[in-house]
Amino acid sequence: MIATQQNNVPFQWVKYAVYLALLNNVYLFLVEELESAAALNTSITSVASVFQIFSTTIDTAAWLVLLLFFELETSVLSDQVLRGITGRFIRLIRFVCLITICIACWGYFAELYGLLARPWPFCSARKTHKRRLRREFARRASKGATL
Repeated sequence: MIATQQNNVPFQWVKYAVYLALLNNVYLFLVEELESAAALNTSITSVASVFQIFSTTIDTAAWLVLLLFFELETSVLSDQVLRGITGRFIRLIRFVCLITICIACWGYFAELYGLLARPWPFCSARKTHKRRLRREFARRASKGATL
């Protein structure tokens, strides 16, 4: 048994390094979404807007929590402990993560709908340019000058 524990140690270090990398990924998603919200001058007006703005961070964090609880259930905690209040708590957290992932999925679709509902940037710039040309033409025409 000691030989298998010694062989298992590098595997455990790699596994925990992956968990740390995933946690770093959640942090990087949060930073990116904060910067994009600031660049777009987006304000948080409701809980729904939080899920729409931070859907990637929330989704990734919920999956990471599910992964960590799976690790607890399979490697750390005994079956006897999982039958008690700890097991109920873990199932409750898993259910909350499931709901969170579903709401984050809604946030993805809401953001996609928001992107598709907006006019294309070059179309609105082109319209603005045409309006500017018309105003300039009207101003010059009223002065009697030609273009």
